[in-house]
Amino acid sequence: MEFKQLTQKTLAEVAPKKLLEKNITLDGSSLEIYQRQVDLNQTENIVCIGLGKAASFQLKALYERFDVIGVPREKLKKGLSITKANHSVSGNENFDQIEGDHPFCGHNSVVAGEKLLDFVKNLHENTLVVFMLSGGASMLAVAPLTPFSLDEKINFNKKMILEGCPIETLNLFRKQMSQIKNGGLLCASAAKNWISLISVDVPSDEVFTVGSGPSIYKQSNVIDLEVLSKNWVEPHLAGFSKKFINYLHSKEWKSYQQYLDKQYNLKDHHVVVFSDQSLLKKNTIEILLQEGIDEILQFNEPLSQSVDDAVSKHVAVIERCLLGSRDNSFALVSTGECEVDVKGDGQGGRNTEFVLRLAQKLFENSEGVLSV
Repeated sequence: MEFKQLTQKTLAEVAPKKLLEKNITLDGSSLEIYQRQVDLNQTENIVCIGLGKAASFQLKALYERFDVIGVPREKLKKGLSITKANHSVSGNENFDQIEGDHPFCGHNSVVAGEKLLDFVKNLHENTLVVFMLSGGASMLAVAPLTPFSLDEKINFNKKMILEGCPIETLNLFRKQMSQIKNGGLLCASAAKNWISLISVDVPSDEVFTVGSGPSIYKQSNVIDLEVLSKNWVEPHLAGFSKKFINYLHSKEWKSYQQYLDKQYNLKDHHVVVFSDQSLLKKNTIEILLQEGIDEILQFNEPLSQSVDDAVSKHVAVIERCLLGSRDNSFALVSTGECEVDVKGDGQGGRNTEFVLRLAQKLFENSEGVLSV
């Protein structure tokens, strides 16, 4: 099997349609979503919301699954997808689609954020919300908290990203400046019953990091945030760092945290890891073995170091295998996301950069050992 076909087969195993088929069933009026039982007779309606670059594709698969198992149409209220430009799906009547800005938030992201908050605030108390969250959500829908302006958020995000701030750290800052993040979306909702299906796209596999946690509230540590602000923000945006720290000590910040804590505990919320790198890695290894690969080599920890360090680490393992007395076929499998210094206006993500640099280094060092 060619590598392209192998990749397509692997991705097909973790496609939304495939995952939902395995985990959503209907028995009479009992709907089961990832082991969560829902009595349709006791539920006003079901609303599906998607937020992230994969939102529209995931919601389309979700509604298709509901149709296949026979969820009554009158129970399904029109949903909402917030996604990236050119990532909407055609031939859809089950949910509205709004395209926000990415990789940096902008006016479209504000419009999306306002629509999203209005949407959840107007839901019925006994509505079941199925919330599908994927990567890119932090920028696609924004609703700045006072005293932070949109321009400040845009400038902050651009500067921190370009300076290489880790996504986990960046999201800690974002959570303090948003009406949507850190459980803000769920807490603003009139609906009490939520199921969050989260595609985890961060190396840490921390589910509350994805999209800065719009449906998951987590208490913040002021001292930790101050240290992070002084280490990451102050060297580049001194004025903003001071404003951020002052806000952490304000009555407004404390009051808002109390509101989130109270509202979050009133919700019946079921959180599910819909897909992550562990699932993708597991399926990749299974398919490689099915295709006759003799040995699987793998890194146990996800990549999170600089792209140069990651390339060197992979090259060392591959060259040892190729130059040794190995007769059997092998594959090296790794997951994660490297740190990359952005130096221009090129297109592509961090993993694309890693793969291209790794290929270049391998062929530079191959001296005929490697061939296309």
